[in-house]
Amino acid sequence: TREWVGQTLGAVDIEIRARVDGWLQGIYFTEGSEVRKGTLLYKIDATELEQAVAEAQGNVASIKTLLAQAEDDVKRYTPLAEVGAVSKRDLEIAISTYEARKGELDAALAGLNITQTNLGYATITAPISGLIGISAARVGDFVGRPPNPVILNTISQIDSIHVRFSISEQEYLYLVTKFRETDNSKSKNKRPLEMVLADGSIYPEKGFVVFAQRQIDPTTGTLQFEASFPNKQKILRPGQFAKIRTVVEERK
Repeated sequence: TREWVGQTLGAVDIEIRARVDGWLQGIYFTEGSEVRKGTLLYKIDATELEQAVAEAQGNVASIKTLLAQAEDDVKRYTPLAEVGAVSKRDLEIAISTYEARKGELDAALAGLNITQTNLGYATITAPISGLIGISAARVGDFVGRPPNPVILNTISQIDSIHVRFSISEQEYLYLVTKFRETDNSKSKNKRPLEMVLADGSIYPEKGFVVFAQRQIDPTTGTLQFEASFPNKQKILRPGQFAKIRTVVEERK
């Protein structure tokens, strides 16, 4: 057998970020507990964001009024220009003004959409179901702008636990050659792994490699792997020390 030192992490680890800056108004979950997707986690003071939305709405309303006036001018000048009551130049100016107002309205609506999106960021909900950690900020803290907290927390899915470990380039070349000689097509890439925990006990469930890094790290000369182990009882947590063990050769 061979062993490699690794560290556990969630099957999915999602960082909860403050995408707008402001004063943290409320925390609505129990730290270290399970949260469901869509659960309200944090609220950031949205006073300035609400003002920005109101200004954008006023700008849209103003441009809509100007657009309506420009449309009326085009409708009024079109029959007059046909009978020569007004010059074609006046009609062209009215049409150009109408087209410009439409462009201004599109820009104003885009600005309104941005302000409404930013306002939505003031309410932070859980993007996935999982185990949430201890908050990096407290009510009353200013968040969202360095050096204040930007990453407020992390949610991990731990129904299965992943272990990240690295092997040397020499070991990688040896194992590729060895497994190619011994593995048949059915068992290829499905060699079971054991996990040895910090207290020396062996985790009862077997795991398998789920992916490997694309390249050898030139600074360390190692290749990083990630293995997945079932964790239905949720005994394992992210950040634990673990050794990965596998049988590389059988001798009789």
